[in-house]
Amino acid sequence: MPGLTKFPSFPEDVPTHPLLIIDYQLVKQGNSEEIDRLWEAATKLGFWYLKNHGVDAEVDEMFEMGAETMRLPLEEKMKYEQGDEGLSFGYKAAGANAVDERGTLDTVEFINVSKDDALAWPSKVHREYPSATNARMESTVKPFVQKSVDVNSTLIDVFNDRLGLPKGTLAKRHSMWEHSGIFFTRPANHIVLRALREESPLIAEAVSSAPDPSKFETGQTAQEWFRRRIMYQRIKNRTNMQGPETWRASRGTEHTEPEQAAAAY
Repeated sequence: MPGLTKFPSFPEDVPTHPLLIIDYQLVKQGNSEEIDRLWEAATKLGFWYLKNHGVDAEVDEMFEMGAETMRLPLEEKMKYEQGDEGLSFGYKAAGANAVDERGTLDTVEFINVSKDDALAWPSKVHREYPSATNARMESTVKPFVQKSVDVNSTLIDVFNDRLGLPKGTLAKRHSMWEHSGIFFTRPANHIVLRALREESPLIAEAVSSAPDPSKFETGQTAQEWFRRRIMYQRIKNRTNMQGPETWRASRGTEHTEPEQAAAAY
């Protein structure tokens, strides 16, 4: 990782959990043992390390782009601040978000480039970006996004098959060319977040055995869900009388009932 040559010792009192390291090239080649390990990581841990993905050079260049952008004067970066309306793209200033129900301010700043803007460059889909980000858009950001989408598409197809869904079911809900929230692969903005129980016996069984199957019918589109989460963690959207409720509204569907989420709009 460029610019980071020495790390402090990891605290001994912080709980850790070992993660599986998945070989992407083996998964891509259809290696059944590696696909089994990926499925185990996805269904038991929820996280994994991925190696041999072929995006290492682009990752290094993205860190360079980020460092160059962060070195811009704060006044310049603030011209591209995300704002308080639920947009996650652009510059995020330190102290703009609450990190808990008490309203504790975060200490993180970053630049977030929309997948849609990167792929459409030099056209604009969502917003403008700082000059240091734009300077790397064609050479760094766009190739990084394209390669990352390719990797995720391969993994999505694997999960699609393991879930017993018809071919292409997940892929069509995560189209690279439809507008969506941040990073590389999210459901398109118009997709309603729900369990596809009618398309997979495996999913249907999992939902029916859950303590509250109704939680799998969110009634929210991907855009509504994501906008709510971004908007209500912003400290300027925190109300004095309902601070904890404001923060909880920024959590996922696991913390907010569908009717509460709808009321937020």
